[in-house]
Amino acid sequence: MLKIIKFSVDDILFDSKAASEAVGKACSRTVPAKVAGICQLDETVMISVEETPVKEKTTYTFAPFPAVNEDEIAGEIKSRYYAGFSTIGVFSITDKKWALFSKAEQKKSKTSTLLKKDEFIQQPKNNNSALKETD
Repeated sequence: MLKIIKFSVDDILFDSKAASEAVGKACSRTVPAKVAGICQLDETVMISVEETPVKEKTTYTFAPFPAVNEDEIAGEIKSRYYAGFSTIGVFSITDKKWALFSKAEQKKSKTSTLLKKDEFIQQPKNNNSALKETD
């Protein structure tokens, strides 16, 4: 399954939160999906949404992208990455850059605690006195 979602740049400027939520909603339907890419043609931003075998809760966010040169762009992408966001793509609205970011929700896993080397589990000592019958 492949869906193409189209937004006018005016819609993103007017209410970027609603546009972000619309992308998330398109990915959280019955068939799990994720954003695969972004493309801009004039005043239209198109988002490709592809089916994925694993359902993962992901939040999508349209946000201004303040970088103006290669070093700033690399820094912005890295900064967002270390905050848990992936940069899906960057596009222009008038003379400013905007981007679509994604952030996968961390699943709480039930992991066992591993023992460090030379650590042992203390077993209780067998106390036979508790097993003795009393008269």
